[in-house]
Amino acid sequence: YRSITDYGVGHFFFFFWKPSEHRIQTEFMPACDCPDVEPVPRNKNTAYIEELGKFVPPPYLTLENRCLELKWLSVFSNTTDEQIRVSLIDFVEKYSQWIDSLVSENDISRNIIDSCRTDYIRMRDNIELILNADTNMRSFRLMNSAMFMQMWHGKKSASALNQSINENFYRQCDDEIFTPGQHAAWRPFQLAFILLNLDGIIKRETDPQWEMRNKLVDLVWFPTGGGKTEAYLGLIAMTIIHRRRAHGAQGGGVSAIMRYTLRLLATQQFERATKLILAIEQLRRLYPNELGSTKVNIGLFVGNDSLPNKLGGPADGVNDSTLWNEAVKWMNRRESKVPLPHKCPWCSDDIIWSNGTFACRNIDCTFSLIYEGLPVELCDELVYQNTPSLLFGTVDKFAQLAHKVSTVNTSAEKRADSRRLFGRGSGMNFLTPDLIIQDELHLLQGPLGSAVGLYESAVDKL
Repeated sequence: YRSITDYGVGHFFFFFWKPSEHRIQTEFMPACDCPDVEPVPRNKNTAYIEELGKFVPPPYLTLENRCLELKWLSVFSNTTDEQIRVSLIDFVEKYSQWIDSLVSENDISRNIIDSCRTDYIRMRDNIELILNADTNMRSFRLMNSAMFMQMWHGKKSASALNQSINENFYRQCDDEIFTPGQHAAWRPFQLAFILLNLDGIIKRETDPQWEMRNKLVDLVWFPTGGGKTEAYLGLIAMTIIHRRRAHGAQGGGVSAIMRYTLRLLATQQFERATKLILAIEQLRRLYPNELGSTKVNIGLFVGNDSLPNKLGGPADGVNDSTLWNEAVKWMNRRESKVPLPHKCPWCSDDIIWSNGTFACRNIDCTFSLIYEGLPVELCDELVYQNTPSLLFGTVDKFAQLAHKVSTVNTSAEKRADSRRLFGRGSGMNFLTPDLIIQDELHLLQGPLGSAVGLYESAVDKL
């Protein structure tokens, strides 16, 4: 801001000035036009084109390259693996062209451009060294399938009512989900972030001990509402799917941990992530030989003020803090801590609470009581017993890990053994979690950041 000149400072009002008009005035309700951050990469060094009634720089990616289209990348299309590889290489080459157009004016800009080139090489190498294997490409396509499914059900779930959900159902689904004429698609930075992190999920032969990869921490930075959530949901889906396909029965248990500093944020994002988990669980039922017999589920691991720690039962007292009591209030449309909608995300029928399980009332739905209900674990006891594939938690909750240990292999004791979250405990032999995502990183400052850093070392050791 060294080049910006201030012409005045107001107390209980604001100064407003226009240097071009040589005018300064006071203002009690200031306004400022903030331009949107457009997610479409455009070539600003060529002639402008007309688009939707406006003249704008042409996009780097043409309509011929369909690498951003979710269904085109999924297993529900007739696209070949080689077509996808070619389109992804073209995608990162367009990024290289943009880097070449940049002008370095000083050491800072040169360092930024060098970092861009490093990321370009990483993405290209991940495509050529990881996605060249058909089994890895299959995991990548299944991940895109899950993202397409959760978007489709998010907008058109009522269309799935009384339908037989199978592979052919999704092949026939229209992918113009949000706007007619526009395919459901990644934003370029989302796909780039996933390609950048493939070597953190799938081991490259050139880095057998993860030595090079472990030197890197990738941060996705984008304005609010820009799509950061979808970027890391894609990584979570890729992690769960690859882990199960690569490691079989050992690939169960907690695959990914999403950590928040605020409980409100955790519960808000939980509903969005639940749709993704339903999609992956649907894929598991479509392809059980690939994704195993253990259900894909999600758990919410927050404090008792937001969600009860205990499951409870029908004999609970009215004032007992249990999930059972909260679920009964939720069923009766009273104020409740249960963070679930009353309509099924998969078919739009009603969700019910029955015998300790949330389930869809529609018996034809994938998540009805006949099929074990919704794969959600909403209290500590269920989180420990039915270790979730995706664990949503707040950083303070992990402080309890040392106080929740049990060595007895009974149903009741399983509900009190935190070691199960890390693939250990009586009767368990799962891998430890593969992925930890820290949301809202900027909130980890001061004493909170120091305390979380200490627990980070303990979690890393586990």
